[in-house]
Amino acid sequence: MIIEQGASERFAYLFGLVPAVVTGRARLPAELALLPQPWSLLTAPLLHTNALHAVVNLVLFWWAGSALESEIGAKRLLAVVIGSAMFTGLVQVAVAPGLEVPVVGLDGAVAGLLLGTWMVWPGRPVPCAGVPAFRLPIFGLLMVCVAWLLARNALPGGLPGPAATAVLGGAVSGALLVMFLLPRPRRLFGGRG
Repeated sequence: MIIEQGASERFAYLFGLVPAVVTGRARLPAELALLPQPWSLLTAPLLHTNALHAVVNLVLFWWAGSALESEIGAKRLLAVVIGSAMFTGLVQVAVAPGLEVPVVGLDGAVAGLLLGTWMVWPGRPVPCAGVPAFRLPIFGLLMVCVAWLLARNALPGGLPGPAATAVLGGAVSGALLVMFLLPRPRRLFGGRG
């Protein structure tokens, strides 16, 4: 779901994560309190602020997710995605507990998938559902992610500092989940068992 300014803003309050509501510092009007706010940890990642936000997240999700799925399986991949998306929301609440605007997007889960993917294939070609593999070392990945966060900060209405911190939290949680869920014969950073 893509949320542009205007009529869809109501939808963002219905299903987005509002940290001030989660922490009890604010309340949504009754007509916007459709779900208890803890559920928004699952619904907010499904919403996006605009088409570019959605396209970038979905392309990276498809690429990194398909690569990781081949190593850890569909159920474990789902656990990484849900876990890192929820942790991203929890970090957002922790760093900006008084924020009264909805937070949306899959950025933290995608960052977790990307970091997990490079932990499995550091500096080697990463397979991707029929797309020719290419090389990008972990340093390159980190630079791409930092550039994306800086660009989103520089754009009008861009990503505020606490949201960037939450995305980094999603990356770390995704990487930790991949480490934990990776089948034991497989070792991180390219080693085999």
